Amino acid sequence: MSKTALITGATSGIGLELSRLLAKDGFDLVLTARSDTGLKNVSEEISGTFSVKVKIISKDLSKN
Repeated sequence: MSKTALITGATSGIGLELSRLLAKDGFDLVLTARSDTGLKNVSEEISGTFSVKVKIISKDLSKN
């Protein structure tokens, strides 16, 4: 059974580092952040480096 983690603020700082660490441990990821371009870049980096599935959701979670 695969494991999946949801990471908010995944394009920088703690969110980015957690994404990398969890991917290294074999977790598939659902990444959210406001920047669609940033998410695409992070997704490509992580899926290419760690061979995990990455889904991205571009959304400002502070707004409805």
